[in-house]
Amino acid sequence: MREDFKIFINSNIETMPYAMESIGVSYCDESYRMTRSCAHVNVFEYVISGTGTIETSHGIFHPSAGDSYFLRVGESHNYYADPKDPWVKIWINVMGVLPPAILDAYGLHHSMLFPQFDISDHLKRIHKIAYANSTDQNAMYDQCLSVFINMCQHIHQTFLAYRPYSDIPENVIQLKNYIDLHLDEPLTTEKCNDITGLSTSQTIRSFRQAYGIPPYEYLSQRRIESAKVLLRGSLLSIQDIAAQLGFSDQYYFAKYFKKKCGISPKDYRIREQ
Repeated sequence: MREDFKIFINSNIETMPYAMESIGVSYCDESYRMTRSCAHVNVFEYVISGTGTIETSHGIFHPSAGDSYFLRVGESHNYYADPKDPWVKIWINVMGVLPPAILDAYGLHHSMLFPQFDISDHLKRIHKIAYANSTDQNAMYDQCLSVFINMCQHIHQTFLAYRPYSDIPENVIQLKNYIDLHLDEPLTTEKCNDITGLSTSQTIRSFRQAYGIPPYEYLSQRRIESAKVLLRGSLLSIQDIAAQLGFSDQYYFAKYFKKKCGISPKDYRIREQ
């Protein structure tokens, strides 16, 4: 078995809003097994290839290629690769006082399997940030927190909140997934139409029928949700939050936030602390 991983030293983890214990990619063999009687980390993993078994307090899962899964802190975890077709997985182990509140807010109350649901882009972004910024750990964690929140929102909005509505067209789901993954980028009419294969009016109408609002308002809501979480739970400056969420500058972001929420970002942060 081989693992490419990075372990983090967190001396003041009890007071940290968000931190990571470790990140990595596992190339499993028949000997791979992980057991935690009362897990001290939240685990997110995406299965690149292979299959295996996970035993938790909430059931037994058999993740295979293309599946993602989440294992909750405080639960028992016992998982192992299939000896004939062992896993290759990308993963993060998350700690801190803030993740449980975020997870609860997005319906991740216990360990769960997400069949054929891809969170690898989020995990790769966290890996990239963690490996690129090794000198300022707090700044690195704040950047990773933003991606972590987006990942939890993506899971909730795509897999949990709208999973029962199987009549939503696949092209509309693809547009929503794109928005979830690109909150920091402009959303153009051309891009929306390219994803759905529809005209502008058809795209807006189909998206509104599925999710109650047009795509641009959905992007706005997601950005505001992310901004609120970052203002409450991170040490990022308002300028950095604005940049991470795709606003041209902090002044436009502050004006936009106040218009939507009735309070400035600065005052919101003070009120919520």
